[in-house]
Amino acid sequence: MEEFISYLSHELNRSPHTVEAYIRDLSQFQSWLTGKTNSAFDPGSVTISDIRAWIGTLAKTDSSATLRRKTQSLRAYFRWLLKQGRIAANPAADVTLAKKGKHLPEFVRETEMEHLLSSPPASGKAEASSPSARNRRRLSILYSTGIRHAALLG
Repeated sequence: MEEFISYLSHELNRSPHTVEAYIRDLSQFQSWLTGKTNSAFDPGSVTISDIRAWIGTLAKTDSSATLRRKTQSLRAYFRWLLKQGRIAANPAADVTLAKKGKHLPEFVRETEMEHLLSSPPASGKAEASSPSARNRRRLSILYSTGIRHAALLG
C-alpha cells in the first residue's frame, strides 16, 4: 500500500486529499472483502463480482459522486497492480461508474415574473434611462426570449 501511496503522490501528483480518500476507499473495500479491519487480502483473487457487490451495498447509503470516487479508487489501484505485474487482469476495469446526478435549472414562476415586471420602479421615476428601467427591460427580454443572461449581456 505504501508503494501505491507513493505512486499517487509523486508520479500522478494527486492532492493529499485525493490520496487520503483513495486509501480510505481501499481500506474500506479490503475490510468489506475480508470481514476484518487491516487484514491482508490477495488482490489477485478479487473479481469483478466482488467489486460490483461492494458498490451495490454502498449504493444504499452513498451518493453517486461517492460511488464514482470509490470505483475510481479501485480502478487506479488495480491498474497500478497490473502495471507492476502483481496481478494478471484488472477486475475493476469493466465496472461501470455510477451516473452523475442531474440538477434541474432554477426558474422563476410566471406569477412571480409578472409581479416583477408590473411593479413600479424602485426610485419612483419612470425615466427610460434609469437603472430600474434598464433592469426591467433586461428581465423582459430574458423572460420573453429565454436567452441566457450572459448572451443578453454580450
